[in-house]
Amino acid sequence: MKEKRKHINDTTEIGQQKYREIRRMSERERSIHGRKVSGIEIWKEYIEDLYNDEEKELGILKETSQEDERDDTITRSEYERTVADLNNDKAPGVDRIPAEIIKQIGEANHEILHALINEMYKSEKVPEDFKKNIIIPFSKKKEKALNAKTIGQ
Repeated sequence: MKEKRKHINDTTEIGQQKYREIRRMSERERSIHGRKVSGIEIWKEYIEDLYNDEEKELGILKETSQEDERDDTITRSEYERTVADLNNDKAPGVDRIPAEIIKQIGEANHEILHALINEMYKSEKVPEDFKKNIIIPFSKKKEKALNAKTIGQ
């Protein structure tokens, strides 16, 4: 029990330190291309550039996959393998549902989730809520946004 409490306290402290770093960064103003910008704008531009590049790559993949003939369903074994491969002890996403819970939701709920995923796959429509993500930026080197990384939850 003491170990768990220490782990929680350590995690909380790390989170608070990262929050302070991000706060300091966002409060400072910097000059980029002759204009003053806040640290938060630097992060915004960095993340937009990062994900715009990924969207371009995904567009290429989508075009390629449309040319291929494919089965229009995700098999139950593919679904089960994917659920089993979810990493435990990781921060949950926007839905705040940890992988450990998803793995234990019971057969009836797995059937519903599998059907929902197949429906999205067939229709190529994903609910807006599924497109949301929490992105936590952190700097590898103090005060250098360009040396930053992000953690997606």
